[in-house]
Amino acid sequence: MDTNIVTLISRDAPPAPAAPVQARRGGCYLGLDREPAAFCTGQGMIILSTGPSGRVCNPAGWQTLKSGARALDAVQAGLMAAESDPDCDDIGYGGRPDATGALSLDAALMDGPTHRAGAVAALKGVTNAVAVARLVMDRTPHVFLVGQGARDFATAHGFTDEGTLLTSKARAAYEAFLRGERKPTFTGHDTVGCAALDERGDLAVGCSTSGLDFKLPGRVGDSPIIGSGLYVENAVGAATCFGMGEQMMQVCLAYRIVEAMRRGLSPTDACAEGIRALLAKRPELGPSSGLRCACVALNRAGETGGAATESDFVYYVTSAAEGTVCRDAPQATLAPQATLAPQATLAPQATLAPQATLAPQATLAPQVHR
Repeated sequence: MDTNIVTLISRDAPPAPAAPVQARRGGCYLGLDREPAAFCTGQGMIILSTGPSGRVCNPAGWQTLKSGARALDAVQAGLMAAESDPDCDDIGYGGRPDATGALSLDAALMDGPTHRAGAVAALKGVTNAVAVARLVMDRTPHVFLVGQGARDFATAHGFTDEGTLLTSKARAAYEAFLRGERKPTFTGHDTVGCAALDERGDLAVGCSTSGLDFKLPGRVGDSPIIGSGLYVENAVGAATCFGMGEQMMQVCLAYRIVEAMRRGLSPTDACAEGIRALLAKRPELGPSSGLRCACVALNRAGETGGAATESDFVYYVTSAAEGTVCRDAPQATLAPQATLAPQATLAPQATLAPQATLAPQATLAPQVHR
């Protein structure tokens, strides 16, 4: 690697972790930059994550929260657990390949207290893309690295090349795609988003995904885009989205939801408003057209909510009070537009009677000259 690149990524960076930064099926780099607080009971803390993979993400994130770690560390720990689980087919090691059979991953993190973020996209050969995104945030002046640049950066920080990362299930799906038996589809649950509130009252949010199955090589959706797939304002709340990224990134959906909470809306109402705004921009793409989008949100008070274009989206919430529960994201629809009463027509205008014409002026008889 170019020594200038190494200099750039090392400048003003905290000391590198003593252990190798290799997280798949083992330890993980969480980037702790201060001692964790004393062990707490978890009162007031909460974590949520999207889709079926939330069943893996939430327990790992919750255990990290309970240890006194920051919300950012909990979000990363939860996402890394899902990335490393081969049964999570929307993220990391179990993810779906692109149209060439290669698995490329996108991930991002955003920290509430510092309002800083890190992201990677089109990253190959690394299971824990979100750990690389964390290093982008912690060790560089940048926010977003993509493709080979992200791969080189990961290598410089101890991530070894893990190969194709395709599970037998993913390989079988790709072979079916080559035979024409499967096509690229937006299943909706194709991203794992996670948000957390820690004992300090701080928020964080993250996303990780393998993206649309059999996508064009190089395609990137909303998941790693700050403001589209995820966003947090520490004094307000956090939001994350999943589904048809091409549509959500064109309305900056996560940012829109957080701003709605800033105006005083609950997480549920803010998510519903965001989905309705999306539907209003795409009236031709109703549920029957495959507009599958959903979002979840968490505010500073620990309230959660979600909304979706269809009724089959779920998310997981874990708290000390309720344990872990799976909730449905309510379907939000545009209210039918009121139709206006037919406009009254004016009565036909009365026509004036034809104007009388003057009789021709009499002419004088020619004067007789004497």
